Amino acid sequence: MTPPRIEFRKMRTDGHVVYWYVEAYSPDDFVFPVGTGYVLEAGTAAHLSFILVADQWRRKGYGTAIFQACKSRWTNFISTGSMDPASELFAKAVGIPESTRHHS
Repeated sequence: MTPPRIEFRKMRTDGHVVYWYVEAYSPDDFVFPVGTGYVLEAGTAAHLSFILVADQWRRKGYGTAIFQACKSRWTNFISTGSMDPASELFAKAVGIPESTRHHS
């Protein structure tokens, strides 16, 4: 599979917090993202709130590509937690430490 194109879009700044969308685009269609991550950057840390990948694109590496791009951009990158069983499996697969995962 050709790696997806990843784009970082700054959505807004609120004081010292910057809100980002991290989008993954299919190599076959660059019009709409097939996956989006939401990241809050505060000081030296960036917090991953969620990654959402459209159903037909799941389990094809798009979420992992978003996660890896974030880890490359921010050295102090942590997850704010898993939201459901699928996101818990993803967190384990990409190596997010259990101690940084919050359960809803």
